[in-house]
Amino acid sequence: MRRTKALLIGINYHQPNPSFNSWGPLSGPHRDVRRMLEFLSLTPWTYDEIRTLTDEADPTKVYRNNIIENLEWLVEGSSPRDSLLLHYSGHGYQRPTRSPTEDDGFDE
Repeated sequence: MRRTKALLIGINYHQPNPSFNSWGPLSGPHRDVRRMLEFLSLTPWTYDEIRTLTDEADPTKVYRNNIIENLEWLVEGSSPRDSLLLHYSGHGYQRPTRSPTEDDGFDE
C-alpha cells in the first residue's frame, strides 16, 4: 500500500531562544505553512497524513527534539512507492563542510 505523509514546519522565532539569540524574528514562516496547506488541498496530490509544527501558539513545538521526533514519524516504515513531503520555513544555516563534495565548502 502506498502511503502519503507531509510534515510542514514554520518557525518565526518570536520567543527568545538563547541558542539563536543573534537571529531576529521572521514574519513569514507561519504564513508559508498555511499557504502550503492550502496548496496541498488544491492539488491532485493528496496526503493522507499531514503534521504541522509552528511556534505560533507554543514555541516548544519547534524545539530540536520535537522536530527530530516528527522527522522520524515522516520516514518511519516508508517504502520506495511512498510520497513524503517535508516543507521548512525559517532561518537556515551554513557551516564548513568536512566533505569535499560541496563546491562552496559549506553544508546547508
